Amino acid sequence: ESKQNRIFSQEYRLRNQQNGYIQDVAITKGFYFQWSAYSFEKNKFEYLMPEWREHISNPLVQSIGYIFFGFSLGGLFLAFKRRQKTLLSFAPFVIIPFIFLMNHTPPFSWLYNYLLNFSLFEEAVRFIFTKLSILLVFGYTVFLSYFLLWLFDAVKSRKRSLILSTLYLLLIITYAFPLFRGHLISDKFKVKVPDQYFQLWNYMKTQPNETVLTLPLHTFSGWQYYKWGYQGSGFIWFGMKQPVLDRDSDRLSIANEQAFRELQYTLYSQRLEQFDKTLKKFGVGYIVWDTSAITPSEKNRNQILYQRETEAVLAKLVNAGLL
Repeated sequence: ESKQNRIFSQEYRLRNQQNGYIQDVAITKGFYFQWSAYSFEKNKFEYLMPEWREHISNPLVQSIGYIFFGFSLGGLFLAFKRRQKTLLSFAPFVIIPFIFLMNHTPPFSWLYNYLLNFSLFEEAVRFIFTKLSILLVFGYTVFLSYFLLWLFDAVKSRKRSLILSTLYLLLIITYAFPLFRGHLISDKFKVKVPDQYFQLWNYMKTQPNETVLTLPLHTFSGWQYYKWGYQGSGFIWFGMKQPVLDRDSDRLSIANEQAFRELQYTLYSQRLEQFDKTLKKFGVGYIVWDTSAITPSEKNRNQILYQRETEAVLAKLVNAGLL
């Protein structure tokens, strides 16, 4: 029931369903092809995977992907025909993910939409592609390999086997060419964490185990942007033994989200005593104010982040001996 879930869960689920068709599931093309990420250099949002978008739009590349899909189906068919029990134990890795990722195509969409009537399942499949695509790729690979084994065995001729091997290698290189150019991971997410964070983590190792509040409190969303290049659901708690009252945790507990509401209200209204009481109410022992946090929009950025006012509020609390 958190605000984050109520606003974003349905959107993310629908984004996943955009690729719930055979032409996408056959080559495990997911929603990341439509996903946008913020460019800190250009101060605007761009596609996360522009190199792969351009590459996969090539009809030749698509055809190779569908050939591999056909090989996988051929391997699955042969496994059933020959009653290969060991291989058939891997069949669920293809069948189950395939059914759920085809969630925009009848009759698979009927089952998917029915399951959405149950709240637990509805929440679990927000990012169904990331949950099942790796299993599907594994299943595809197992049965594609079995089909190739059958194919090479059928050819028997050493010369023809060499030709087939060369052809298959060329198809692999062509299909995955951006990978060989260093685009396995998007450049937008290759960032160096500044040393200040490691200094903070080392310091906190020696401190008592009390709740940490992170500032600024400018948004209810757990998705954050930092001027040194990071964007995501946060990371600061990875290096801390203390519990962190961060926005990405708000969706996991009613108390967390209520703490954000009260703390943001009392801070932005500059009600010093109420802000101090709210800190104590939720057991906050530390405040970590990350001044590198920004908003994607440059317009009124400092006002949205409430930088000058936050500094004044904290200074007054310190001078009053409340902090």
